[in-house]
Amino acid sequence: MRVIGFDVSSSTIGWGVLDLEGEKISVVDSGYYKPPKKKDCSISTRLTAVFDWTQQMCVKYGVDAVSIENIVMFMKAKSKAETTITLAVFNRTVALASNIYLKSINSSSEPYLYAVITIRSSIRKKAQLEELPKENVPQVIFDNLGQAFELEYKKTGKLKDENFDRADGIAVAWCHIIKVLDGSV
Repeated sequence: MRVIGFDVSSSTIGWGVLDLEGEKISVVDSGYYKPPKKKDCSISTRLTAVFDWTQQMCVKYGVDAVSIENIVMFMKAKSKAETTITLAVFNRTVALASNIYLKSINSSSEPYLYAVITIRSSIRKKAQLEELPKENVPQVIFDNLGQAFELEYKKTGKLKDENFDRADGIAVAWCHIIKVLDGSV
């Protein structure tokens, strides 16, 4: 089985493609996509670009399953209606494009949507950790799935935020595989 996971925002979409053969999980590829910016074009153009890119990714990797980090309805001290609505629209555009792709390959499944807490708790349990803060996700992936990607650094020497988007895309795919292996999907 090949699964692609998406961590969606309006500024960066992290993604990871994993293969499951028997009990063996391997990272095929991962990365991040920067949708066109708000100042450069209309929302329709931005969403069309995300839709097209999502379908291209599914086709390129020939995935059998799609998993997406579900939208968070409220982020304490961070959310406002415009932010939440924009995030939801981008998230559901990825879901729609994925669903159309899955139907085109005669799959009876739809994209799987996982809450952040479900993703983190699945990986935390699989990695036998007591907690899993966001900043530790890349290292946990490296420790459990191998060197999934080269880390990118800013000129200041600090990690680029895109490393976390990329790791989260892999984590979303890994969560789905964990759910498949434990029989809950």
